[in-house]
Amino acid sequence: MAHYPRTKTRAECGSWIRRAEDSCRAHGFGLRILENRDGKLLGECGLIRQNIEGGLIEVDYHLHPDSQGFGYATEAALACHDFARNQGIGELISIIDPANDPSRAVALRTGMT
Repeated sequence: MAHYPRTKTRAECGSWIRRAEDSCRAHGFGLRILENRDGKLLGECGLIRQNIEGGLIEVDYHLHPDSQGFGYATEAALACHDFARNQGIGELISIIDPANDPSRAVALRTGMT
């Protein structure tokens, strides 16, 4: 993942997964695995509460490099926006490295500014 400082360790991955599971239990949303119709792992996407300004909700997506450029992130992010709207969640954010042009493009395609 080019816009992360390094690959996560196994323990950090476990913590990441537990955080997503805890979010689902506490808030009814969190990160979910993205697969194609054949069951191939593409990445993850979902809503996650961030410790920013009282707990803003982020649309978060990470795709394997082989899965980038096919519209999967946009499709998943749009589904997150729909879910948030149906749950009465107002403002959504995305925390994006300014140098990550593809991720910025997904945010713009899904109506974020």
